[in-house]
Amino acid sequence: MSIAHLIYGLQIVTNRAYVNCHYTYYRLFHPDMRDRIDRILELNEKDVNLPEGQQEEQALPGCTKYRKSGYYKYMLSRYLYCLKYIKDKTVLECASGLGWGSFLISDYPEKLLSIDINDDALDFSSTQWKHDKLNFIRHSVLDLESLNQKFDVILGYELIEHLELSDGRLFIEQTASVLNKDGVLVLSSYFPISPQKARKAEKVN
Repeated sequence: MSIAHLIYGLQIVTNRAYVNCHYTYYRLFHPDMRDRIDRILELNEKDVNLPEGQQEEQALPGCTKYRKSGYYKYMLSRYLYCLKYIKDKTVLECASGLGWGSFLISDYPEKLLSIDINDDALDFSSTQWKHDKLNFIRHSVLDLESLNQKFDVILGYELIEHLELSDGRLFIEQTASVLNKDGVLVLSSYFPISPQKARKAEKVN
């Protein structure tokens, strides 16, 4: 086993510990957040009217395989991580998917806008999640300037890896143009352990 694989393995272990501690902290000490987490976990793949091929990317933390593997904690913790950045801020979530993440954080921002281009996901989000600050609209992440708004924080979870290189650059340029001074961009991405796994994933993603 190479040094790179050992380092990567250590990163995985460290990250998992961080995620579990983060998740446990909010469950134990933030009753409102615990209630929202429980509400999200009530739903699984049977509650989503999407083709099977879309359910991998348009996923709910409550899906059976994520509950069994514990991966749901990582899914939720991505959003719990951003709470320190979004308190009383104007926030844009790009590629909001099934909307559960926007629902989870909706008490924190002063204003929240969530965009996606999947009509089925947007219908599910608007129907399932209710909060005064939630606003789900159909809009491309490659045309943020046409929103004619400025934001303090932009979120893009598991988004960047779905874009071609040129579109990825355009997305980053667009975020820079609509962020306020000292604005924050928070991204997460699937990250393969090797070039071989990356090439394999690239064929379907």
